Amino acid sequence: MLTQDGLGRAFHAEDGSLDLDRIRPHFQRALDTLKTGKSDGPDLCSEEWEEGFTTDSFAAVLCPRWLLRQIREHVLDHGGSEGLWDIAEIPGPGGNWGGSFWAIPDQGTENDQRAAWTFITRAIQEDIQLSPAESLPWDGGYYPSRVMAYNDPSIADTVMEYFSDAPVGIIFPEAALGYAAPIAYGLRHRQIVDTLDQILIDVHRGVLSSENAWAAFSAQAEEAFHDPAA
Repeated sequence: MLTQDGLGRAFHAEDGSLDLDRIRPHFQRALDTLKTGKSDGPDLCSEEWEEGFTTDSFAAVLCPRWLLRQIREHVLDHGGSEGLWDIAEIPGPGGNWGGSFWAIPDQGTENDQRAAWTFITRAIQEDIQLSPAESLPWDGGYYPSRVMAYNDPSIADTVMEYFSDAPVGIIFPEAALGYAAPIAYGLRHRQIVDTLDQILIDVHRGVLSSENAWAAFSAQAEEAFHDPAA
């Protein structure tokens, strides 16, 4: 929700300063969801969360590309029910939950060669070859970052048999193309996300009241944003 408003930013203004007011409606929506009791509760990738797959406890989960492998492995390796999973489009435009970041350390040697290698691997055909159809479900999450690669049949025609033959070659590109603006991460983005996650977890566990949650998040996000050691 944080990057679905068309601005491509979550916690920051265009000039890079911290801007939390814009996300407050999304924050409140998350609190309202917790009040309904429909949240799964466990922390992502926690032991309790993993057990939910083996006991068929989830009605639905968020599903970025990289999570498909974990779902399948948890179910198959721990005795959960097969044949129950499918993949659906998300409501609204696409969102973003991380990604790959390419960088060349300034202190390195042979940086010209490293830069050339980086450009080669980002070429369209290389992007496609890194995502062969047969590896898409379980390769750890790689998916082409080049929009022009989405029309290649090896990507566009891909379905996932385990997930009820879901047409992922259509679903994931449409989600990516739904971005109204490029996603931009500002200073201390990761630390602020961690703060947000912990606040919502504390509310769910009853450690923090929903009435005090926004004030707590705002204060901790400000601290994280200005922390030179972060």
